[in-house]
This record gives sequence, C-alpha cells and structure tokens, in this order.
Amino acid sequence: DEDPISSGGIGFYNDGAYFLVDNISLTVLQNEEDEFYQENTWDDYRKSVYAVYIEKAIALGIIDTLEDGSFRAADPVSREQLALALCKLLNLESMGADAISTILQHGMMDMDENGMLSEADLATEKEAIRAMVIALGYGPIAEALGGDEFAYSQTAIDAGILSRTHVKKSILSWEVLAYLLVNTLE
Repeated sequence: DEDPISSGGIGFYNDGAYFLVDNISLTVLQNEEDEFYQENTWDDYRKSVYAVYIEKAIALGIIDTLEDGSFRAADPVSREQLALALCKLLNLESMGADAISTILQHGMMDMDENGMLSEADLATEKEAIRAMVIALGYGPIAEALGGDEFAYSQTAIDAGILSRTHVKKSILSWEVLAYLLVNTLE
C-alpha cells in the first residue's frame, strides 16, 4: 500500500491553477480576472487587437458599452455616434443631432456632395482620422501637405494618432474609434 499524498503542488494551466489535494483529485483555483470577466458581459472585446484602447476609452467615458453591457467592437459606427464621441473627447456639451451640428461648426466633419449629413450614415476611418487631426489643431498642417487623405493620414501618424502599420478599412468600427480617440488624448 502506498500512502496517498494529502496535499501538495500547484500546477498552472490555460484555464487557471490546479492544487493537488490527493493523488486522485485536482481542485481548480479560479483566476480572479476570469471571475471578473465572467460577471461582466461587456468583455466581448477582449480578443480584439485594440482591447487596451477600448478599455481606456470606456474608462475615460469617451465611448460607452451598449445597454446590454456588451461592446461589439467590430460593429460599424454611425456619423452621429462619431460626432458624439468627438464631443465627449473635446468636452463639448452636445447630444444627438446637436452633436453633428457642433462637429460641423468646428470643421471636423463635412456634408456629403449633396449638402446632406444623415445621422444614420456610417462613418469612415478616413473621416475619423481627419476629425482627430483637426481636433488636435493639426488641420492646417494636413492642408499644407495637400489636404487629401494621404496628407491627413501622414499628419495623424506624425501626431501619434495613427500607426504606420494600421490597415485602414472604409467603414469605421468601434474598436478603431477607441484606438483613434485614446491616441488623440495621449
């Protein structure tokens, strides 16, 4: 007969720590972070490459989670939502359609070619990058460089808003908005 081991040893695995209680059973010791995220439904962004930026933007109150507590990082951002985020970034007291008017007055967004701006239209990354450059006061520099998409992107890179390795997509997502907003603040 061998004497069972009454206790001893801790092993770490992907889903937490295991404590050997006897030579037959293992007890899982939950990682505190895992428990925290199991209790919160807004952790749906944790696998995003922009997770750190999303957490900062939420903590700073520049962007919010949805009513159900989720974030949905890859979802598209409307122009109204971009305008609201810009108002929060700049501490401007505007909501809804007023936010769009405020951002238009500050020259951070433009009407479309028909002189329209629909709140429901989706924002583009190009538009968001341009708005962040203008928000920091670098609009004249971008205009002096030609005022086109490349000039605003280069100015954003030089200002630390955008990384040279960021691959732009046409429609702005919440995760990219968080990335741009946090870099604009830093």
